[in-house]
Amino acid sequence: CGSTAFVGSNECPSHEETIDYTTLRYVRCCSDTNLGQPWKKKNQCSVWGATENINDGCSGILNFNEAMAFCDDAGGRLCTSEELVNDCTRGTGCGYDKAMIWSSSPYQFTSASPSVSPSTTQAPSTTPEEGEGV
Repeated sequence: CGSTAFVGSNECPSHEETIDYTTLRYVRCCSDTNLGQPWKKKNQCSVWGATENINDGCSGILNFNEAMAFCDDAGGRLCTSEELVNDCTRGTGCGYDKAMIWSSSPYQFTSASPSVSPSTTQAPSTTPEEGEGV
């Protein structure tokens, strides 16, 4: 989900979901370095996030491979589920706080800590069969 404030709503029933890589979801991007405007860094985060005004506008809904390319074209990458759960991209535009968002984290079946991630794998060259949406 694009913001922890909306988890449990109709648009964001949970932090994560298990989905196929062809499923369409919204995109928010992260960067490990400051790329200038419109990238923003939240105090609790070690990354900069952006949604609006990258690549000439909002992503709209994309499949996983398109989402990775969208962030790459903007100079960033897909955020990890941890970065999304920590609200590193909250409030960065396009109304995506209330939307399920792609992440780069593979789904993890653990009960120790919540894993929030849409469908992806760490390696951009591989195509996951299923993952999750944040």
